[in-house]
Order: sequence, then structure tokens, then C-alpha cells
Amino acid sequence: MQIFDYKKGTGDQGLGTRVFVRERCVKLSRIMIVSIPHSPFPIPHSLKLLLFLVFFLCSLSCKAIEKFEKRELVIEGKAGNVTLMTELAITQAQREQGLMYRKELKDGEGMLFVFQNDQLLSFWMKNTLIPLSIAYISSEGRILEIYDMRPGNLDPVRSSRSVHYALEVPQGWFGRAGLGVGDSIINLKEFLP
Repeated sequence: MQIFDYKKGTGDQGLGTRVFVRERCVKLSRIMIVSIPHSPFPIPHSLKLLLFLVFFLCSLSCKAIEKFEKRELVIEGKAGNVTLMTELAITQAQREQGLMYRKELKDGEGMLFVFQNDQLLSFWMKNTLIPLSIAYISSEGRILEIYDMRPGNLDPVRSSRSVHYALEVPQGWFGRAGLGVGDSIINLKEFLP
């Protein structure tokens, strides 16, 4: 993150105020402060205030983009083992973001939502642009339920039993991979907290 300095001749020398600027457009993670003590072009105080308010309100409405650790899950199916490259959603912020705003998710990729204890889970598709299938998984790694979910659908998709994990993949992937209810993730405990 760079701080622009008028005296060194870097940055936008037309600004004479302190402005909060976001580095990214869609989901913005850091605030950059631009501070220039003097300006060759005077800016009215009301415009300075308006710019500050606009950028400040934008910063309040945006959340940081979460980063996800990737791991390979091995799922033991009736026809053999299947490997899935999975992003781990472990923190509350990661679970809240999930796969929102993604434009694609390829076969062989997914997101595993990890919870602290067994519980009834409910997922919806707010701001989710791609069709998904979700598997609710026991603490032992056994797939208990699989449901399809439509993009943007706000109806909750609930587990009927207490589960410890949820796994989202491209819609229909479980069937295409020869996997279903009763199959197990065999390396789940190797890398989860």
C-alpha cells in the first residue's frame, strides 16, 4: 500500500485533502489513505467533505475478500476413490462468504464448510451465481444427505440431521463422480482443526 506524497512529486497532485480510497472494485479489503498537504488547485471544502463521505460509506458497505486454504479430499465411493480439490471455509467470515459471486466452479473442485460441533445446518444461495450440489457430512466423514441448489434461491436447504461439515460442488458432480449418500471422506481428519 503506497501513501502518495505531494512533496516528493508522486501521486495525484490535484487533491488537497485526505481521502479514503479502496484498492479493489468489487470486494475491497484494504483502505489506502492519500494525504497531500498542499494543492496547486483549490478544492472547495464542501467537495472535500462530499468525497470523504462517498468513499467512507463505500468502505462500510464492502467486506474483505476472504482467502481459502486448498486441500485435496479423498472420497471413498462404491466404484473407488475420487479426489476433490477443496477450499476450506473454517472461520465465520469464510463460511459467510462461501462461493458467493463466483462465476464458475469446475468439476473436481468444491468448498468444504467446517463447523465447531455437530448441528443442524441450513444453506441458501444468496449472491451465488452458479448451480451447486451440497452434501451434509457427519463428524466421521460420512455423506448423509445431498441436495441440489439453484443460483440466487433464498429458500434454505436444511440438513435433516446434525452434521459437522457441508461440501458444495458443481451441481450434479456427485452423480458424475459415482458418489452418493453413504460414501465417506477418508482423509478428513488429516488436515482439519
